[in-house]
Amino acid sequence: MIRFKCPNCHAEYEEVDDLRGAKVACETCKTRFYVPEEGHEVQLVPPQNVKTEIEKTVMESPPQTNTEDKGVVRICESKPNNQSESSWGKMLQEAMKKLTRHQVIIIAIIFLTVIVLFFALILKGGPPRKEIYATLGLRMFDVTSLMIKRAISSGQMFNCGPCDIKIKNKYTREQNGETYYFYEFSGYRPIYEENKTKIVEIDSGTIVFVKQGKQWRYTYL
Repeated sequence: MIRFKCPNCHAEYEEVDDLRGAKVACETCKTRFYVPEEGHEVQLVPPQNVKTEIEKTVMESPPQTNTEDKGVVRICESKPNNQSESSWGKMLQEAMKKLTRHQVIIIAIIFLTVIVLFFALILKGGPPRKEIYATLGLRMFDVTSLMIKRAISSGQMFNCGPCDIKIKNKYTREQNGETYYFYEFSGYRPIYEENKTKIVEIDSGTIVFVKQGKQWRYTYL
């Protein structure tokens, strides 16, 4: 006879020697173990592998790479789209490839002409607009002051509104290596009488500007 205990609940058993090495289950806790051989300890039965042979085959087989199979879904990593950054450059290159040599020369000449005219206007220029109207405004003020003095001396009532200055024409002339800028102008003021208002031209003429150093000088013709 052989005596042994359940390795889990330690329930004692006594069986015949023929059961040595046999797989048995404890009647108390249902733990499965082997009946010990002589001189050996009780060993538990390892838990049954729940994976079937089909599952093992699927897990161990390499992934399918046949792209012709309609059932295969391929997942591709998304790459950043840099087409927007170089789209204008590609369009320009394609457009330049389609142009003939003659067309390229014409476009280059037009481009250079525009640049030359642009810089010519900047360098040549003229007096600032604010300086022109500020100078003419001082003249209109002097003329209006003279009109008021004349009206007062003659005993007349004189009421007028703000002055309106208009540039009627402008042109340039070159002389002795200098550029003279001519502005033909007229100055108007509203005159308020008893029951009516009339617009009167109080002054007109031509003002000429010429640049000397960093300053603009002017005179009236």
